[in-house]
Amino acid sequence: MKNTPLSLSLFIAFVPFLSSAQMMVVEDRANTGQLKRMVHQQWDDWQPDPGTNFLGFPKDLEGFIYWRILHQRYYQGEDLRPYRSGGPFVQQYASLSQQELADRDIRDSAEAVSKTQLNTHLQMSGSELDLAYRLYFGQKFQSMCSQIESDRLLFATRYPQAYAALERSRTHQASTEALDILQDRITQVHEAYMDKGKRIEAYMSILQELDVLQRKISARMGQQALLAAFPSPQEAERQRKEITSRHRPDDAATVRRILTDF
Repeated sequence: MKNTPLSLSLFIAFVPFLSSAQMMVVEDRANTGQLKRMVHQQWDDWQPDPGTNFLGFPKDLEGFIYWRILHQRYYQGEDLRPYRSGGPFVQQYASLSQQELADRDIRDSAEAVSKTQLNTHLQMSGSELDLAYRLYFGQKFQSMCSQIESDRLLFATRYPQAYAALERSRTHQASTEALDILQDRITQVHEAYMDKGKRIEAYMSILQELDVLQRKISARMGQQALLAAFPSPQEAERQRKEITSRHRPDDAATVRRILTDF
């Protein structure tokens, strides 16, 4: 029992040495040099040293036998590091860089083409994207067509018989058909996928034709209204007889007027 404190003290004193011995890392110089050569640090880090002294004797017999005899092909061969100058990594990295630049150019080109196509689509699309129709031509066409319909309604209300006769005429039927065709053309141009300049030219052409047609229809209905205001032949004959019966001619007064003139 007396030796117990001494034994314990000796054990505690040797614990650090035991721990350091267990944690010691064995260094494989050949493997370390191999890793250096295989990666990128240096090529000629041969361990153990296979070189010779000035007398031609090996500096390290183990290294000399291992590298100069057993692995002579590897030792005397070319640089095998992947990261060496001109090696596979440099070539692949250069190829990757060129590919990235090419991909960037393709992406920029695709974006430019996409923007151009989108702009072209917006310029050529009709319907809700037809700005020319929404800002000017739509209101103009609607105003002219409404004016024609308003003139027809007014003429039919005031002169129903004359309007019925006008509807049966070939001229009126041709004008109605021409108006329907122009309205169909307006719809087609408005909904078509076409160049903005061509669309405006088509609108201008339709606008001119519609203006001419409106003038013709208005003039024809105005003429028919004037004719309808005149009495019919039967009514004119009746009015003439009525006036004649009210004012019968005096023969004596007529003779006196004739003699007076002479």
